[in-house]
Amino acid sequence: MKHVPKGPLQPDAAFFAGYPITPATEIAETMSERLPEEGGTYIQMEDELGSMAAVLGASWGGLKAMTATSGPGFSLMMENIGLGVMLETPCVVVDMQRAGPSTGLPTMTGQGDMMQARWAVMVLIA
Repeated sequence: MKHVPKGPLQPDAAFFAGYPITPATEIAETMSERLPEEGGTYIQMEDELGSMAAVLGASWGGLKAMTATSGPGFSLMMENIGLGVMLETPCVVVDMQRAGPSTGLPTMTGQGDMMQARWAVMVLIA
């Protein structure tokens, strides 16, 4: 996880919008400290919907944009991720999977994030 923010911190890195949610909070914290030092912009949004909308807007404005989330946040981003896919918007969405579908191990474990990323609107264009 500590290596995820290193790619976007390259010389032409530009934009991160996110909402703190464990276990992806560490990425947001690192980006909030390092991205402004590199000339980029960090915005903590009001929720995951706003985060993905801001990432799309930044990308449409010509910036390299990314966000990071987990589990329920990933579910909330789906509508705007779908919009980004339909409009072929380049952006990075990091989905840090939890051990289970809710708060982690206290509840039944599952692979919901993996299934959603695989079978939902996610498209990889190489």
